[in-house]
Amino acid sequence: CTSPIGGRVAYPPRMHTSLLLLACAACAVAAADPQSEELLELAARVHGDGNLGGANLPTVVLVGHQNAGKSSLLEALLGIKLTHVGNEGLTRRPLQITAQRDDSAAEPALFLTRDGGGSGGGEEQVRPEQLRSLIERENARLEAAGEYEAEPLRVRLSWRRAPTLVLIDTPGLIGPADGLELGEAAAAVEGLVLQHLTPPKRLILCLEDTSDWAISRTMAVVSRADTDLRRTLLVGTKLDAKMAQFSLPEDLRGLVDPPALAAERPHLLGGPIFTSVPPLRSDSRHAGRKAAAAGGGAGGYSDLIEEHEASLRRLLGSKLQSSEFDARIGVSALWRLMAPHLTARWLELVQETSRELEARIGKIRAELNAPPPPPPARLRRSTRRGRPRGSGAAPT
Repeated sequence: CTSPIGGRVAYPPRMHTSLLLLACAACAVAAADPQSEELLELAARVHGDGNLGGANLPTVVLVGHQNAGKSSLLEALLGIKLTHVGNEGLTRRPLQITAQRDDSAAEPALFLTRDGGGSGGGEEQVRPEQLRSLIERENARLEAAGEYEAEPLRVRLSWRRAPTLVLIDTPGLIGPADGLELGEAAAAVEGLVLQHLTPPKRLILCLEDTSDWAISRTMAVVSRADTDLRRTLLVGTKLDAKMAQFSLPEDLRGLVDPPALAAERPHLLGGPIFTSVPPLRSDSRHAGRKAAAAGGGAGGYSDLIEEHEASLRRLLGSKLQSSEFDARIGVSALWRLMAPHLTARWLELVQETSRELEARIGKIRAELNAPPPPPPARLRRSTRRGRPRGSGAAPT
């Protein structure tokens, strides 16, 4: 691209280099195709260079009632095991994963930000089992105190297969008992979750463990932060268990393609998409991949997910005698549904970056082109005193 650097100013080498890098970055941002992988890679590199904070990255918040499968879906989206499935009812503090694609990282690397570490520091690399232990200890501490904490545990994931975005796993919502009003703990969790749903640029994954879309408890909570559900994608969990409940094809079809949902929620961003956690079987055929998945091994868990999703599609197709709903099954389907909305956020983010870079260029150019300031008065007096006698006299 043509550099916007102009004029005849002799730039100091370091300033000249900084200005040139900023100019080239601004040109690259402006030329990026908003639908291309190039844009995502460019934005990821800008973030990696520290020009953008993690809070500005596309952010997806997972919300659901206890044992709806949030933690399992978080792991499936990332492709690695992080937490103990089945302990969601004990979650008392959100978990925030800032995932960053790193082509040099063949294996996933996890970095925990210690409480009080601040931005840009306080990171410690941890293994998945260490992170699991930390989450359990933190939940036990808060449970003993009878408290919930809105500030998330922050973890950075660096991996060549990682998507560059932020995922937030919120504590499981607690439903009212026997139709009564929410208890103190349930109200506390709901308030905490709503804090994370409120920022208007966040995408929401609303998880419902239901066989009847007329009963959508999580959606009712989400609508308090996203009234028309314009930022919300609906996810039905535990599909394998649901399919076992329906003996008639028309009932199963009503679950995967609910006709009343579109009429009642016309502005819903998307869904329902259906997911299911792959079982980590212990037979010898799957023992190697089970060990790799449990330890966060590269690709092990992702392979199990893909295999499980394929089996779900075959089972659903055989029950309905149709493959028309294949595009609604699995984590891969959820990624396809999220992709245009994440890309739109990336484009917005890169445009913000472009404006920031141009502002920096203008500031540096103004500093470099400004006339030098006059010397201090004290220095001028010293110069006059040191002038040779008669140097200022007119020639004779």
